[in-house]
Amino acid sequence: MKTMNLKWNTVSPTTRRPYWNMFKTKRPGYSKYRKDGEYNTVANTGIFVNNLCEIGSDMGRSTAWLSNIAQNIDVYEQDTGYIDICKQQCYRQQKKYGPIRNVNWQEVEDISIKQVIDTLPKQYDAIKLSAEDITQYVPNMLPKLKNSGYLIIDEVNPLLKHKVVKMLQYELNFTSLRWDSVIIVAKHK
Repeated sequence: MKTMNLKWNTVSPTTRRPYWNMFKTKRPGYSKYRKDGEYNTVANTGIFVNNLCEIGSDMGRSTAWLSNIAQNIDVYEQDTGYIDICKQQCYRQQKKYGPIRNVNWQEVEDISIKQVIDTLPKQYDAIKLSAEDITQYVPNMLPKLKNSGYLIIDEVNPLLKHKVVKMLQYELNFTSLRWDSVIIVAKHK
């Protein structure tokens, strides 16, 4: 079993975590988890879906928020040790955000994000992905997304956000629910 270390980067209570393994080797380091306010806004966009796929759990906190908009969530994450941390963080949020229901945790070992997407067992009403240069994954996600499905995208490189928005809006004809902040929400037509 691999181990993953979390550490405090500042005196603030912000915990930072590594990105998906592909970034650990190319660019070791830690990234800030996304703020609750961002997920709260996504949960209040009026999206309600049956099946949501979350590739990377962002310390379990995003899973807690997304349980407010999805009946079933399949979470694909690397490293058993990290899944355990995500589960603990996710279920700790129940006191704040209500019951966490129907979350299926899947360990995918050392495969790439593209391989995870390509091997998804079904189509989803919504897919959430947090990564760098997400445009490379969108073509693989489309066949795994149901008609009128949603992409919930966290482009971790702010310089590439415009590229993602342009691709979704102009090349792939997605409807904008939310382009204005850290997390992009788009509906497939």
